[in-house]
Amino acid sequence: MIQCDCDGQHHIEDIDRCAQLLRQNPNKFILGVRDFSDKSIPLRSRFGNNCTSFVFKAFCGLDLKDTQSGLKGIPASFLPFLMETPGERFEYASSVLLETKRQGMEILQFPIHTIYINGNETSHFNPLIDSVRIYSLILKYMMSSLSSFIIDIVLYSIFISLLRDISNGYYIIASTYLAKFFSCTYGYAINKKMVFQSKGKPAVTAIKFFLLCVAQSTCSGFVTREFVLLTQWNEVFCKIIVDTLLFFISFQIQSRWVFSYKAG
Repeated sequence: MIQCDCDGQHHIEDIDRCAQLLRQNPNKFILGVRDFSDKSIPLRSRFGNNCTSFVFKAFCGLDLKDTQSGLKGIPASFLPFLMETPGERFEYASSVLLETKRQGMEILQFPIHTIYINGNETSHFNPLIDSVRIYSLILKYMMSSLSSFIIDIVLYSIFISLLRDISNGYYIIASTYLAKFFSCTYGYAINKKMVFQSKGKPAVTAIKFFLLCVAQSTCSGFVTREFVLLTQWNEVFCKIIVDTLLFFISFQIQSRWVFSYKAG
């Protein structure tokens, strides 16, 4: 199925090219992308797309040059998901892109003409309202993974109070490993089923996730310990700072390696 906007902003050659690419790649999601480095493009369009592209790449692992493109080639196998995907307007379009990620479907991008009529006055994109809707959607996408982070911090706080008598700050490292052991069990289940909806082999993803947790715990424990010894700040506060940075790194590794899967 070929999808295109009805406002005359798609060139017939690009629509035909999209159809050709879909026939050649029936298991891939085809996306026409505009060149937003062109200064003649209206500012609100450049700003909105560049911001959303950055957020999609940083937090969802989707490297897309044009998140607002209306020209798409959609495989027949993906059509049922279009019917089930919630949302309206630009929020719906973003939900569809996120769904390709969840289903492990590769997105094939190809360049298209950039056409704006009367400075894009007919566009229904509201930079403020639609951006809030899109970013709220991405926040929901991450929320399940974020809950694992919160559980880890709560458990860490409990173990810190129980193990504080261990000298030289090693109670921080011990508390980190113990908290991560429990939060990882929850985190694996919630991330595999709800966030990334991975179709990869359970044994393979479990091993990858375990290795990531060990590496993350080791880094978190030792860095937090040194941070506390250096600053004499509260152990939980220091861990929140360290693990917030590690959270975004871990999220990317999970998206790109642990739960990665290529369909078809």
